[in-house]
Formats: sequence, C-alpha cells, structure tokens
Amino acid sequence: MKNFQLKKLILAAVFAAIICVVTLLLPIPLPGSGYANLGDTLIAVASVILGPLWGAVAAGLGSALADVFLGYTVYAPATFIIKGAMAVVYYFIFRPFAATRARFPMSAVAAMGSEALMIGGYFAFEAIIYSPAAALPNIWGNLTQGLVATVISTVVVSILSHNVNTKKLLAIKKS
Repeated sequence: MKNFQLKKLILAAVFAAIICVVTLLLPIPLPGSGYANLGDTLIAVASVILGPLWGAVAAGLGSALADVFLGYTVYAPATFIIKGAMAVVYYFIFRPFAATRARFPMSAVAAMGSEALMIGGYFAFEAIIYSPAAALPNIWGNLTQGLVATVISTVVVSILSHNVNTKKLLAIKKS
C-alpha cells in the first residue's frame, strides 16, 4: 500500500511540474487580466491517470505555480482551487467511459464540463476581487483557452486511454 501511494505522489509531482512548464511555455496575455495557456490539456491527462485526488493536486499545484512564476500571484489561490476542481470534474465524467467506444465523445464532454467550470470559476473570482463588469471581458479569452484545450485534450486522452501502457497505469488506481 505504501508503495502504491508513493507512486501516486511521484506521478503527481511529475504531472504538476509538466503542467507548470507547459503553462509557462506559451502564455498568451488576455485583454484585461490573466493569460491563456495549454496547461489545461494536461490537466485532463493527469486526472485520468492519477484519479480525482492526486489529479486535482497535480493540476492545482502546477497551474498555481505557473501563476506565481508569471507574476499573477493574486490568481494563484483561485487557480489552485479551480484547476484542481477541473481535474475532478474531468475524471468523474470521463472515467466510466475510458475503456468504451464512447471514450472520444465523452472525453470532449468531460473537457467541456471542466472548461466551463474554469470559465465560471475565474469569472466569479474576478467579479469578487475586481467587479463583474471588469470580469466580463475575460470570459472570451477563457472561452478561447477552453475551446483549444477541449480539442487537444479530447484527442490526447482518447489516444492515451486506448494505449496498452496507459491502460496499465489506469489499472494501478484499482490496486
């Protein structure tokens, strides 16, 4: 049991680092505040491989660290919560369909659900710290980020969930 938890911890740390680096690679500043990035694509992968708890930790930590490194420190606590919740939402929508023929469309549904949470989460956060009027323009940038992440993560997760080696990783969660 300890070995299993250690493997999860190590994989979560690796995913957090990868999510952070991918987010840092191409930050696209949005009008108003914040930035779009490709980190959300790996949040889906982390949630499928690590499960809801460790996937949420990896997603939240990696994304929040990227906020700190890019100078958006005020967003880091909200990012930790929002991105972690995205991993949980993705997992619970997609996981029942991971080994079925419906994995491709359900990966898209899971991505749309988690990205909708991201858009709403950041809108709520910005409405609180700035104002609803100031938060409104950022919806379009977050929507764009969400659409790009949905397309990429749908393809990547569908391919990985069909891969023999990834199926072995998915089976680890049941041990």
